[in-house]
Amino acid sequence: MRGNPGVGSHDPEKASEEAGAAVRHASETGLPVSRRGRLGVGGDAGFTLIELLMVLVLLPLVMGGVAEVIITSLQDSTGLTNKVSDSADAEIISTNFVQDVQSAALVTKYVGATMPSPCNTPPASGATFLLGLQWAPTTGTTTTVSYWATPSSTAPTAGLVRQICNASTTHEFLSQDVSSATDLPTATISPPTAQASAQTGWVASAGVSNIVLSSVEPTSGYQFNVLAVPRAWSSGSASGGTP
Repeated sequence: MRGNPGVGSHDPEKASEEAGAAVRHASETGLPVSRRGRLGVGGDAGFTLIELLMVLVLLPLVMGGVAEVIITSLQDSTGLTNKVSDSADAEIISTNFVQDVQSAALVTKYVGATMPSPCNTPPASGATFLLGLQWAPTTGTTTTVSYWATPSSTAPTAGLVRQICNASTTHEFLSQDVSSATDLPTATISPPTAQASAQTGWVASAGVSNIVLSSVEPTSGYQFNVLAVPRAWSSGSASGGTP
């Protein structure tokens, strides 16, 4: 004896007949068949071809936007790191350069200057001599400081080098990223008459109103100028002179 189907009871035969009737009705009327009608009762709902195509079109757009945001964030982070590093380089160079110029009694831009020699041994192959400074003698010791630019081709010694010569010669790398083969740092002496004299030998710092060290960081393009004035500077010797 068959029991009466209650609420929620399931009759497979009846469900199959309903699904078939739905398909025939859709065929006759031209209406779309529902997923339940196509798959039958109890089947898992699937995706239509149009839905799949929409996913394939939209997914790359969404992922592309996300990737662009991530890449931009990483680039901003790298740029900020470079700026902080460049600023630290400029601070270190400024501290050393200003003290060296203030202490100078003689100045030259000529690597071949003699008596005294301006620390003229290159710290690395291909190094460019920028500036020589002789400090005023103290306790019988004469100290000469030279600034050199070493190109990136000589890495890991690429950058701005401070060379100190007294009883011995030592090198101090002020920065590893302020020199390139096409854009070397420069040292400019004022007034122009002192600059011209310093190109061929030593000049007294009393005739040097200031010296500017300019540099561009080749990686980031960060540029800085450090200006220093010798303590011995005297406006009465503005024309420059020889020791």
